Amino acid sequence: MSSPGKSSKALFIRLAVLIVLGIATLVAVKLYAPTTITHSEVQDMLNSHELVGLSLAEAASKLQHTAPPTQDGLVVFDFAHIRGWKGGVVALDVRGGRVVSAAWNVGPETTD
Repeated sequence: MSSPGKSSKALFIRLAVLIVLGIATLVAVKLYAPTTITHSEVQDMLNSHELVGLSLAEAASKLQHTAPPTQDGLVVFDFAHIRGWKGGVVALDVRGGRVVSAAWNVGPETTD
């Protein structure tokens, strides 16, 4: 029979190792996962019409966004979460949950 002190110490060591491995995994994922998209990558997607025909969720993922629950309408994604973003926002026209067009969003022109 093992003594109660030995088994609790072994349990503590196992728990500590699991916590350290979990933290290391999270750090590695954050450091090495692609979390930024460049203006030129977005421009390439728009020029090639790569987003057209995709579901809204798939297109949003490619643009590194989360898709709202929209089946029909205009969905606009900004890139405020990307540090130093100088480009505009992207507008996706969604019909039946699929992207039918994607372009840089050009707001209404103002006249003075």
